[in-house]
Formats: sequence, structure tokens, C-alpha cells
Amino acid sequence: MARSSGFKINRQGIRKMMGEIQREMDKYPVTARVQADSDVSFGDTNVFNGPVIHGDVRGSQLAWGNNSVS
Repeated sequence: MARSSGFKINRQGIRKMMGEIQREMDKYPVTARVQADSDVSFGDTNVFNGPVIHGDVRGSQLAWGNNSVS
């Protein structure tokens, strides 16, 4: 999309740059230790107020409502 100043956004260049940044970020995965506040077991209860995830979670793992994770 051209602007009145004659400047044009290089969308293909932006996609290439984003891909290169993602490849670099993939080399250094982020990990975080998480500990629950208590050992409460929900059994077969439906929990509707679970985690909310926005954005790309490619390669991520999520465990919810289980007693142990390995």
C-alpha cells in the first residue's frame, strides 16, 4: 500500500525478517518452573476458568487438570 510520501511497505521483506527472528528464537526455548499453591484434586469437575492463551503457541505444551506432568 503506497502512502502519499511514496513510501511502500515491503511485506515480503517483513515476512522474511519475522521468519529469521522466529528461527533464532527457536534456538533458545523459554522454560519456567511452575508450582501449584495446593494439592487440590478436581476429580471429574469441569473447570471453565482455565488458562487463556493469545498468540502463537507453536511448540508449546500445556497440562491442565491432571495430578502429575512428566
